[in-house]
Amino acid sequence: DNGYGLDQDGSSYVMVGSSNDPGVNTKILMMKANASGTVSGAFDVANSGNPNGSEWGFDIKTVSPNTYVIAGANRNSSGLTTPLLTVVSGTGSPSAGATYPSGNLNRAFNAVSTMSGNQVCAVGYTENLLTSGADLDGLLIVANSSNLNYIAGNSYGGVGDDVFNDVIELSNGNLLAVGSTESFGALGKGMYIVVVNQMGNKVWSHVLDSTRDDIAYAAVEDSFGIVIVGETNSFNPDGRFDPCLVRYQLNGTYLSTNVYENPNFQNGARGVDVIPGDGFIVSGRTMGSDSIAWLLRISEFFQPVWYQQYDGTALSDVLQNGGGSSFYAIGSHLAPGAMRSDVYFVKADNMGNTGSSCTPNTITVTSSVEAPFSDLPADTIVGAGNSATATMTGSSASITNYDACVFVGVSDEITSQVQIHPNPSTGQVTVSYAFAGVQEVKINIYDLQGRSVFASQMAPVSQGSSDLDLDALPAGVYLMRLRAGERSWTRKLILE
Repeated sequence: DNGYGLDQDGSSYVMVGSSNDPGVNTKILMMKANASGTVSGAFDVANSGNPNGSEWGFDIKTVSPNTYVIAGANRNSSGLTTPLLTVVSGTGSPSAGATYPSGNLNRAFNAVSTMSGNQVCAVGYTENLLTSGADLDGLLIVANSSNLNYIAGNSYGGVGDDVFNDVIELSNGNLLAVGSTESFGALGKGMYIVVVNQMGNKVWSHVLDSTRDDIAYAAVEDSFGIVIVGETNSFNPDGRFDPCLVRYQLNGTYLSTNVYENPNFQNGARGVDVIPGDGFIVSGRTMGSDSIAWLLRISEFFQPVWYQQYDGTALSDVLQNGGGSSFYAIGSHLAPGAMRSDVYFVKADNMGNTGSSCTPNTITVTSSVEAPFSDLPADTIVGAGNSATATMTGSSASITNYDACVFVGVSDEITSQVQIHPNPSTGQVTVSYAFAGVQEVKINIYDLQGRSVFASQMAPVSQGSSDLDLDALPAGVYLMRLRAGERSWTRKLILE
């Protein structure tokens, strides 16, 4: 039994995966749990139209209270595999089901997202729609959320394997699909990032490609734009995989990439959720013969807050609750000596603890702000000479994950536009700034758990200084963010 997808329905949580008992075909497994993490029900999602075949559930979303849509794959007794959507009740009883389309092998939906207008969008991969041969193309389907009738769809790719792993509806009504591509880019796999309208027509696309493999697995939208989580082995000198977060504006402007390196493990990221105004929670697994499940909390400045390992083998999806007061994650667990895995469901507090002490560990983040990667069309085969290569450089930070999982440091980014003095300070701080043009200035100060502890706003200026009275704050390390117009700067502030 394996868990893949997770969503919230009021105070309950719904999970989907697959179940494969000895001598029995694989079936979709749906589970429900309450807010305390106690599983209240587990159901095989029956499909009367495929009694002798196998089915997998890879993602689940709540359509309405006690009604869910599941995305996955259907393989009949002849070995034909097609992408599958099914609408089920809270007890796993299907009310509608559909496969899209039929006729070719090697197809599946990896993710599904609810949309406005009583629609759902599912993405995955399909074989041989755009090109001849056995390569894969990214597949996107829009359907009615009640009866799953087909509304629109398209496939995207070239001569290599191209796969979508996640999809979300953006606040502007467009759809964002992310995954990997071998068709566009110079070396290995590149992150495949495609935005389309609700009829599947491309609005913009990017390929983030460097020296080895770069793969996107999940995406969210926050107040600043798009955040994509994935993994890369392009920037580790040992060739190990590390989690990475990529940031875009809604219009497709590339902003930055952060890579989170661990000296002891290869880490593959799989899921992400936004903590409103407070950063992100990322789930994944270490990569190797004995994989380990983990969660990584990241501040809104893309710096790590804590990294926690668990006794599962993977965490495929994650949700935050209560503004980051707790986290829920779904994945798999393989007991020592066992031959088959079990669904693994984790509830953790705001520091990643589940009742047992943290595993001592260290993770280092390398961050960069690079020029935009090439914006490659989703339906054109591009030669190697047209791909952009990025070298990640910039500030670095580290955390230690031990018992309290405390964040211990962020290096300063040097710039002449914003300065703090004195720093360290006993409580009276002057912030000096100079900008090109008149800008409204906002200053926020956060503690290392990402909580806002001070806020101030000044009238529009082009240069000047602000005196801050921080005597009420306890001694410690803080992050100060100054915003001026569309730009922002982050500085480390030490109070003694």
